[in-house]
Amino acid sequence: MNRSIGGGGAAPAAVPAGEGEEGELEDGESAEETSPADIPDDEVEYFEVEFTKQGATIEVPNNEPLLDSGEDEGFDLPYACRQGQCVSCAGQITSGGNSEDYVVHDNQQMLDDGELGEGYTLTCVAYPRADFTIETGEAP
Repeated sequence: MNRSIGGGGAAPAAVPAGEGEEGELEDGESAEETSPADIPDDEVEYFEVEFTKQGATIEVPNNEPLLDSGEDEGFDLPYACRQGQCVSCAGQITSGGNSEDYVVHDNQQMLDDGELGEGYTLTCVAYPRADFTIETGEAP
């Protein structure tokens, strides 16, 4: 990760102008990654998520982050960046196991493998893939 401020040389993986056209994979698929938010409405699945501190269990679609679904229910949940770049929205899945057994993270950048293994998640970029219980406002 480049943490320098100010000038410096060219980026290590810089591509001269005109040579970095968007490409395709061999089988014709685009190289762009898709987000769980892009799941079509006719393919959406719903999961039961218990928000312990809020005392409620709600159905959360797999194309909506936990934070958004909780706010839609009127929960006052912590957050800051909404992009997975801080831990203000962190919570801990208490159903046991790795958080990625229960959610798909869309570009979270703060939690390491050990923290994910302890059940921590960033609710702003966490999309459910199973039923589970979460303690919101719990950071590693």
